[in-house]
Amino acid sequence: FSISGASVKQGAETSVYLASSSEVENITGKYFVNKKETPSSGLTYNKAIREQMWKTSAKLTGVDL
Repeated sequence: FSISGASVKQGAETSVYLASSSEVENITGKYFVNKKETPSSGLTYNKAIREQMWKTSAKLTGVDL
């Protein structure tokens, strides 16, 4: 099974690395691609969009704000 040319194993590598590597154990709030810290999309820095996503997520999951 493959998505965008990556195997399941390749797709899981960064998640497994972040969950198990002591190299990144004190790093939080960062975005990683292929086990490397990478800037996220410019949209993720837009405060209005972040707030709307938070509200929508809270509403869909039943979390009180």
